[in-house]
Amino acid sequence: MKRVPPSIEPSGKDKPRYWRIADAVTALVLAGLVGVAALGLTRYDDARDHRLATEARIGGAADRVAALVAAGGPEAAAQADPALASVHVVVAGGTDEFGISIGTTVAFERFADARARPADLPALTQDLLNRSAELDDYVTRKQPIPESRRFAAAELEDGPVVFAGFAAVVVDGAYQGMVRVSELVTTPAPSVPTSNLLLALGLALLLGFGASYVSARGKLPLDRLALGVAAAVPVGVTFLGGGRAALIVWPALVALALGALGGRAMARVFRGVREQPGTYVYIVPAMLGMIVLVFVPFAMGVTLSFFSGGEFSGLDNFTQILTGTAPGIANFYWTTGFTILWTVSNVALHVGIGVALALVLNRENLGFKTGYRMLLVVPWAVPNYITALIWKSMFNPQFGAVNGLLSVFGIEEVNWLGAGSSFWSNYIAALTTNVWLGFPFMMVVTLGALQSIPKDLYEAADIDGASRWQKFRQVTMPLLKPALVPAIILGVVWTFNMFNVIYLVSGGAPENKTNILITEAYYAFKVLGREELAAAYSLLIFFMLLAYGWLQNRVTRATEGAFE
Repeated sequence: MKRVPPSIEPSGKDKPRYWRIADAVTALVLAGLVGVAALGLTRYDDARDHRLATEARIGGAADRVAALVAAGGPEAAAQADPALASVHVVVAGGTDEFGISIGTTVAFERFADARARPADLPALTQDLLNRSAELDDYVTRKQPIPESRRFAAAELEDGPVVFAGFAAVVVDGAYQGMVRVSELVTTPAPSVPTSNLLLALGLALLLGFGASYVSARGKLPLDRLALGVAAAVPVGVTFLGGGRAALIVWPALVALALGALGGRAMARVFRGVREQPGTYVYIVPAMLGMIVLVFVPFAMGVTLSFFSGGEFSGLDNFTQILTGTAPGIANFYWTTGFTILWTVSNVALHVGIGVALALVLNRENLGFKTGYRMLLVVPWAVPNYITALIWKSMFNPQFGAVNGLLSVFGIEEVNWLGAGSSFWSNYIAALTTNVWLGFPFMMVVTLGALQSIPKDLYEAADIDGASRWQKFRQVTMPLLKPALVPAIILGVVWTFNMFNVIYLVSGGAPENKTNILITEAYYAFKVLGREELAAAYSLLIFFMLLAYGWLQNRVTRATEGAFE
């Protein structure tokens, strides 16, 4: 059956049955995508809230036992709460020059619950001694003990988790030892059961079928709104009783917007399954992979960027980034400026070197052409993190090959990387590494495009008396553009997000001045532990590159030939 053009689509009551099924499936898919993303966030919030509550409870218990030990010695730990699964007291004896404990002993040990006793008790004792030396170092240097070092968890085979908390025993500013307490903790039931989502999907299917009766004719796109409502209502119902008002409103609004903006187009896709089944057999596996691996994670990332501390925060994460009020994050505008400088300089060198080498390799009288092609592709074939580490060692100020080469020519050695290095030395080191990685791709693309140019055009140009430069400018470049401009767009996207080279070569030195946006997003996630801020950073990067790709295609019109 042929597809019916949108201009003559039937009204609601005249739609074929498979059209109604397509509308119902559309509402089901939209509700499922938004609902799964939101449900995943509730699971994340539940786990975070549970961990914070557990840390507060067990951390407080450890502090109370540490206070008892500080006042009455290790034996005072016997007064600890009997509900604690285990209590240990370590008495410090000091450390040697290598930070290894000397004379430190476990002075008190109590297991109120046999399940908290590990099978390898000597391993636990050694871990206590190592942890005590670690806390001793923090107290001696008058540094706060990180939360990550105050707690540890081990899952038991029968389900509960042994969650342990540590506290330093300090008397008159001097480290005296450490306390370890533990509880058996079970994971609570989720705030929003998965069954809620399953029921909501059934409701979405029914409402989508009902939305198909709304007429497509009229001044207002009522059918679009009807599909949006059919997806939004079940999503909102899913999170009733979850204890978070925002989790009722925002997923429903997202589903409503997706249904209103893209519901009709999605319904046409589902109708195409009936109208052209053979075509969809080929694309369904790829689409399923895209949905699972790209669209769902992307939707969850977008959603996460509007949260902070598990609560809906609107544009707060974006405001912190753009105004520079996010603690621990470098100036956004400096980082953006350097990212643009980094991208433009790299892509310009990639294209310049790649086109020049492709022109040389395209010459008919060039000998050993195949060998040259293989050698020049090697930098692209080697994994970029390996190449980055090799170049970093070559730029080593003390024994690197680059300074060795400079000394041969009598040039003073340069402190390329590390302490005391300058912005420009770090930038040149990272730039050199990425140029080495990037020019083979542009060379391969250009060489393929050059070999597709008919030789008749050059012969005609020779008859007209055109010079080499005129042939390059009037014949070669216009015919290279349809292949080269998309490659440049791809190169810009790759270079804009070239995490490995910056992270492994310069590390953002000096003082985060050579960090790019993607490394700042990684820092927000890995070091600061702010996943929401990192998600907002990533969303800003996405929109920057989306705008660039759209503008580049709009201005150059390089892809017109491929679609005409």
